Amino acid sequence: MKVLFISDGMSLTNTGIASVSTRNYNLVKSAVGDQNVDLVVIGNKQSEQFKGAIKTYNSPSNKLCSLINCLNLYYPVLNGYIVSDIKKTIRQHSYDVIYIDNSMYGKLAKKIKKEFINIKVVIFYHDIKYQLAKQDLKNSGFIYYPKYIATIYNERLSSIYSDKIITINERDAAQLNKIYNKQSDLNLPVTMKDRFNVEIANKNNNKEVPIALFVGVGDYFPNVNAMNWFISKVLSQLDLKLIVIGKNMEKHKEKFEGMSSKVKVEGTVVDIDSYYYKCDFVIAPLFDGAGMKVKVAEAFMFGKTVFGTKEAFEGYDIDKYSGSGFLCNNPIDYIKAIKNYIGNNKDHNYNDVARKLYLENFIDKLYINKLVELLK
Repeated sequence: MKVLFISDGMSLTNTGIASVSTRNYNLVKSAVGDQNVDLVVIGNKQSEQFKGAIKTYNSPSNKLCSLINCLNLYYPVLNGYIVSDIKKTIRQHSYDVIYIDNSMYGKLAKKIKKEFINIKVVIFYHDIKYQLAKQDLKNSGFIYYPKYIATIYNERLSSIYSDKIITINERDAAQLNKIYNKQSDLNLPVTMKDRFNVEIANKNNNKEVPIALFVGVGDYFPNVNAMNWFISKVLSQLDLKLIVIGKNMEKHKEKFEGMSSKVKVEGTVVDIDSYYYKCDFVIAPLFDGAGMKVKVAEAFMFGKTVFGTKEAFEGYDIDKYSGSGFLCNNPIDYIKAIKNYIGNNKDHNYNDVARKLYLENFIDKLYINKLVELLK
């Protein structure tokens, strides 16, 4: 079996989507063999060709190009030239499967399926964009409208021209069915390679005050809203230090640190693991969004207790793994839960139940056989 893997997410370094896209690519290689998978990267933001890709298409050079792409009903990083060149690549090889790692490329899927009827098209939905796009339109105003139309258009085409659909959790599968009347063929949740080192973890237990960690990309409005909300409504009632990291989160450093002396915004960091080892627990006060929150799985991997909203825990069974995380949907919930946790955990750096949740549900190898069956 020969697979062409098309991704825009793998070049978005230090983001949740890059983590999931890279995981998807590695899982496909594990399922069919490294030598049987070719990689095409769209929307590359690096200065050179993406390592390992047979084709690399760079991100548009300016906003006008992105706007033109949207007006042509393509997602901003895709255009007619790229589609034609991808089809040329397909003609030159004997692919059995085209794996499109984003539901935003429905127009590409349509053009591939129209010409290559016998090739199976598999599309991975990182989330269901329908509702989130409406939220983006509300927040950004009319300037976002072309991208909104392109988003809705392409997500619908993906549901029509895919032979197999992979969703990330049961909620997204249900939304896919409700909005587009299409069944998901596989739920493939957030998984990741285990990076936990118990020896390093044991060296980070002594602190003057507890350290809470928030991890999130600074360009994603639900993350920014989450920090605004937590700092203004919760933090003043807690005796702790809040560290905020994530790609481009430094854009909000002056504002967030100005709201409270308990906040330290580190923003983009090279070694994210060290922050997980040093913190006592993770907060995820997210009220908007879609899909699954990669950083919640990452926190569980490091054996960290998570205090999060219903949205943050979507796809995570914290009831089954009682004590791994605490559901907090309002300021009182957060204040009571965190105070209680700190008061009852002198050594509140590691949570073996959280670690168990990760080990039993979110390791890559648990899903390879399921992917093999889907790709057949």
